[in-house]
Amino acid sequence: MGLRDDVLKSIPYWAKAFTVLSYGAYEKLGLSELGLRNQLETGICLRLREILMSQGSDVFLNVKGVRFPIFDTDIDVLEFQDNGEVVAYEVKGIRTKRKGRDGIKVLDGPGALEGADQALNDLLNGEYTVDYAYLVHPAIMFHGYIIRTAITLSKTTPLGYIIVTPTGELAELVKPKHNPLIKYGKHLSEISENNLLGVSPEILRAHLEKEISKLYTIPINYTPN
Repeated sequence: MGLRDDVLKSIPYWAKAFTVLSYGAYEKLGLSELGLRNQLETGICLRLREILMSQGSDVFLNVKGVRFPIFDTDIDVLEFQDNGEVVAYEVKGIRTKRKGRDGIKVLDGPGALEGADQALNDLLNGEYTVDYAYLVHPAIMFHGYIIRTAITLSKTTPLGYIIVTPTGELAELVKPKHNPLIKYGKHLSEISENNLLGVSPEILRAHLEKEISKLYTIPINYTPN
């Protein structure tokens, strides 16, 4: 089910959240190219791919469908585990936004629960189902949004919740529950992986380098949207 415990922070649930969020160095690191790489959506997707493949999984990026039909929404990261389970990851990263009366450009994190609708859709996407789905957010965002998202997802949805730090560490704040819609669609493990319509990691890496060259000098906003 999802990421192995040994690649996640092995500390209790809420302690995990506050430990990850309390590292004061992250604010400064987030302004560096390394920090930015692990907080942009494309960089997070590539980091997830690296970790999941190290666990022996097959991983596909920005999957748009299974030849035909096309999915309702893209699946940012799609993991095929060697035990036959399939896990979808909906990723949101920091991005540019105009802030204040002067419209100053800043880097801003996602809002509370942003992407949860897409992650829920991934449980039954088009006519296909997965076993589990996660929402994945960067650690550099308004911390209240992270806590609110974790609480809401854990109490009201089957979704898991992961945050990614600027150093590329992962913290699973909410464990996913098994897909309650599994019987209503065709399981993605039943299809040939050759039929998946995804994007190559090389294309995403090239896109990420262009993003970093444009954004790494822009300040980060830490206040609510």
